[in-house]
Amino acid sequence: MPSPHRPALVSLLGVSGSGKTTLAAALVRHWTASGLRVGYLKHASHGFEMDRPGKDTALLTEAGAAGVGVAGPDGVAYLERGTPAAPDTLVARWFADRDIVLLEGFRVHGHPAVVLVGPSDPATAVGEARGPILAVVAGPDGPSDAVRRSAGAAPVFARTDVSTLAALLRTALGVAS
Repeated sequence: MPSPHRPALVSLLGVSGSGKTTLAAALVRHWTASGLRVGYLKHASHGFEMDRPGKDTALLTEAGAAGVGVAGPDGVAYLERGTPAAPDTLVARWFADRDIVLLEGFRVHGHPAVVLVGPSDPATAVGEARGPILAVVAGPDGPSDAVRRSAGAAPVFARTDVSTLAALLRTALGVAS
């Protein structure tokens, strides 16, 4: 069972456009409504740009700051240049007080996963997971026979069955109700 210093982690895996972010938002809404503190960490495999050239954080990063942060009335942001740390390290640093952290991507790290599949080649999507597969989520047309076969022993859900998936994940991850 996760402790307050080690939240449960689950990766959402699938090709671009498979619905990972949409499912993440639905799970966050569901779990938050039931009183859980939920974090979200996305792997941006193609990179991202948070600093704007010429602005304070970019100038201080260029000057050699090991990390820069911005705090305001709407929240806090932190940016650190260089090779990213493993998701476990980032979760420990930023999300230690959460109950569950959804990881979008981070396939190679082997965390328990939910794999989102489409009708074209579900076996490939499932086969690329590196950790235990807790569930397979079918595309907008629902679970086909090919999706059910590729899922093996993992339960298969329709994309719209968020509450049942959320309950299964809480149980599988050991997150108390």
